[in-house]
Amino acid sequence: MDREEHVPLEHHIALMSDSTAWVKTGLQLLDSADLIWATVVRGIHMFGILCEIAEASPDHRYEESLEQRRMVLEGIAMGGPFRLLAGYAIENLLKAVHVRRRVLKNEPIVNDQGNLQGIRGDHNYVELAKRELGETISPEEELLLCRLSLAVLWAGRYPGNKKVPGQTDWIQAYGSGRDDRDQVRALADRIIRVHDGLG
Repeated sequence: MDREEHVPLEHHIALMSDSTAWVKTGLQLLDSADLIWATVVRGIHMFGILCEIAEASPDHRYEESLEQRRMVLEGIAMGGPFRLLAGYAIENLLKAVHVRRRVLKNEPIVNDQGNLQGIRGDHNYVELAKRELGETISPEEELLLCRLSLAVLWAGRYPGNKKVPGQTDWIQAYGSGRDDRDQVRALADRIIRVHDGLG
């Protein structure tokens, strides 16, 4: 039984029209992503330690313990789920801006079927951000948005692209950097400032 069928359309429209509900959902997703990020950081940190040990040894090798190996692999594995949740969070925040603008212009938020109107549904966060934030996204933000899009489309939830990947940059799809969380939070803060500045 689909519970959505039993939600009155008026309630659904009111919820979809509340940009603060979109912001709240985005922030909840970011908080969940932060819980995963702690594991990523431990893995990155351990990998750095093991690299330093290897560089300092005469033959550039090291013997890692099972615990050290587990920490590194677990950190690598959690990068995708972190970006998946972070991507959905950024999507919600960008949609909050979209909803707020439509409400201020007295434009309908949903169509007759209750679906959100006037918004991309393809998880192309670069284009969504350009539309909602203007053409003012930086090259670093564009790269981050691209990585988050890849995570939501497939890299954060499947072992590989379900479609032929073509020239997918696998580092871009799977790689994690020490400042990923900070970049996501900075972008989220910027989107929230745009939302709040709309009046």
